[in-house]
Amino acid sequence: GSENLDPLLADAQERGWSDIVFLLHYALFAQIQRAGLDCSDAIAQLLVTADQAGASVLLALALATQAEHAFASADYAVTESVESDLARAVALLEQDSSSGVDAPTAYVACGLAYHVRGLWELEEEMYQVAGRLLEDDLPPPLDRTQRTTRRLIPYNRREALLNWACGLFEVG
Repeated sequence: GSENLDPLLADAQERGWSDIVFLLHYALFAQIQRAGLDCSDAIAQLLVTADQAGASVLLALALATQAEHAFASADYAVTESVESDLARAVALLEQDSSSGVDAPTAYVACGLAYHVRGLWELEEEMYQVAGRLLEDDLPPPLDRTQRTTRRLIPYNRREALLNWACGLFEVG
């Protein structure tokens, strides 16, 4: 639960590690989402902490997460601004994907947001870019993030390709 992350969050805030603060809030969001609870406050906090971190890749991750959740959930109404969040996330990543740690994850988040919209071709593009970014190994312990994302991408791709194939079959 969040009680496990609270001391880490307090320590990261005290040290001024804004990127770590963001990632811990992302972990809190994941816990809330997995529990099936309302994620709107957690997503709002992601956007705030991404802005405080000043990292465009983290902002892209937060925007893509919001775009996925908004479309897939009854918590939010899908609005033009929510749709533009996904476009903004992709644009931010195209301008700066220099973070070998966070950029692949942000591209996967964009892929997931495209997935819930049934835009599987765009989803596949996001996974291709994430895969290319994962080709260069990071030094330990940062390489652990790569292992997780490398395992996730093939699963997500198969699901997207299956949905895409079924969609094509339905239209003949």
